Amino acid sequence: MLVMQRRFKKCTECGKAFIHCFKFIQCKRIHTEEKHYKCTECGKTFNNSSTLNRQQIIHTGEKPYKGCGKAVNQIPSFIQHWRICTGNHSDVKNVAKPLPRAQVLVNIR
Repeated sequence: MLVMQRRFKKCTECGKAFIHCFKFIQCKRIHTEEKHYKCTECGKTFNNSSTLNRQQIIHTGEKPYKGCGKAVNQIPSFIQHWRICTGNHSDVKNVAKPLPRAQVLVNIR
């Protein structure tokens, strides 16, 4: 019988263990304050691409989350609006999905 063992990467700073390498790298960047992604609009730097994407949405005025005729730029705002419109305060997973859009990432390594 073949037994597979998972290899964990352990952060030496905080002691957290990670199965996925990208999560380990994110953790490492938090401790070292490495910021590889830069906003071309304002010059702010970020340690992951999703935060940069959120920043770029603010600059463009884009509102990728739509529902019942209203569009917003942040998912928490969408969830709050969805709950008000529907009266449903339960879990809203899979309700807020962003519209497809072009993404420009700047890697400053």
